[in-house]
Amino acid sequence: MNEDLKKRIAQLNEHAKAGIFGVAAQTSTFEYEGLENQGMSAFLKLINDFYQKPKNTEEDKMMANMADNFCQLMIVVYRDAKKQDEKVALAFANSFIKDFPGTTGTCLYPQWEALVNASYAFKNAPSSNNSLLVWQQSLKLVQAYNEFLNVLLGYLLVTWRCALGKPYSLNVLTNTYGSKLNEFSQLTDGEDGAFYLIFRLAKPDLRNAIAHEDIWLDSKSATVRYSAGKNPKKRYKIDLGELVGLGAMGANLGQAFTVALATIIVLEDGTAKDIEKLPAHLVQVFRKI
Repeated sequence: MNEDLKKRIAQLNEHAKAGIFGVAAQTSTFEYEGLENQGMSAFLKLINDFYQKPKNTEEDKMMANMADNFCQLMIVVYRDAKKQDEKVALAFANSFIKDFPGTTGTCLYPQWEALVNASYAFKNAPSSNNSLLVWQQSLKLVQAYNEFLNVLLGYLLVTWRCALGKPYSLNVLTNTYGSKLNEFSQLTDGEDGAFYLIFRLAKPDLRNAIAHEDIWLDSKSATVRYSAGKNPKKRYKIDLGELVGLGAMGANLGQAFTVALATIIVLEDGTAKDIEKLPAHLVQVFRKI
């Protein structure tokens, strides 16, 4: 891990302790620090906190199921890649804080941090009466989760091709978002395959429009209008509610990913007692042949 990354992680931790991300996050951060044997204990707390979140509404249940599905997928990717090449599987497990061996600037932490920040801002925006603020925070969140998916797709292409016994190239790690998504669709059958969730959430054109500020809200019709690609005359539109919904779903990806990696660590390096404390269905997914 490079020094800049260490400083960013330390700063995020200090922000959480200072209450910048709210009281719940502040309390959890101090609880983590108070754990003995912070390694496995901290990982187990992260995992079980994730699965014990209150599910008071149908929307809460839907979001929880989506996040669990994504978490299980990440475990499967690691599990099946390890059968073919342990080094590739380990690179995937380390992707949160380490670049893929032989590359630079490919770890997921910067995009994960941006997603965490955007998620917190988005969750607090609805309490404001400022509709412009809500709109801007929605845009930021949609962009952030797409940036996270962009980098993750590079790892998924390498790791899943390895899992399937297919040749892979590290060049895909730095390909464009759209080309990664197209290649992964061909590899996995897109929305008809096991990774359908990624294809429902990944929006390269929308992400590009936000990045280039070629997007606007038609307030009267509650419609988001934007253009993408080299043809500015080609316009797209989606309902504002759909944009907000995408952001809400995308906000769960970062935490679900870290929970998957924490689960892999406990399953690989934890004791039998540690593993007994994991959600049973995650253990079954990992051990499935």
